[in-house]
Amino acid sequence: MKIFFLFTALLLTVTGQQCKDAGPNAQLHKKWIHSYEEDADGAEAYRPSGYHFPPARGRRGMEFKADGSFIRYDIAPTDGSLPVPGTWEPVKGEKAVQIKVGGDQPETYRLEIVSLGDSLLKVKRLND
Repeated sequence: MKIFFLFTALLLTVTGQQCKDAGPNAQLHKKWIHSYEEDADGAEAYRPSGYHFPPARGRRGMEFKADGSFIRYDIAPTDGSLPVPGTWEPVKGEKAVQIKVGGDQPETYRLEIVSLGDSLLKVKRLND
């Protein structure tokens, strides 16, 4: 019986550590597509890339990767996606991320995370 309790305690410790390591930003680590139909109160709404969107002539998006790399997807002249590489990092003490995209003259801005779930991200762009 002691072995069972020790095993259970070890399992709970390991599981708790894995959840802690994932961090609050783990839900961000995916490609998000702008669902402009759902924008409200100054916040932009984004859905995961597999979401079934109504027809549109191109949609913007963004992708947060666990290694800190970032891709902003602009609308290309042919209504497709134009990837713009960059980086992202959480802003300490705020519910926001710092984005840096572009090459020679990078664009830097912050996004306040209004709400974040598995299937919906709402952000507000903050002016520095």
